[in-house]
Amino acid sequence: MLALVNSHAAAALQYGIERDFANRTAWVLLYDMGAASTEAALVRFSSFALKEYGKTKTYRRAARPARRFG
Repeated sequence: MLALVNSHAAAALQYGIERDFANRTAWVLLYDMGAASTEAALVRFSSFALKEYGKTKTYRRAARPARRFG
């Protein structure tokens, strides 16, 4: 399944797994500078709280690249 994910989405997923974005939003610029081309993606990470069955649970979220350059 991971072979079907583009490189920026995979990098954003790995970045989001390793960090905590509780109570804040972070914008991250991911770039790939190769020999023939340079690509960049701007990604927004945030979290939100949702009340389910009387308990509050926090979910992390990464938005799709807002814009892909390259």
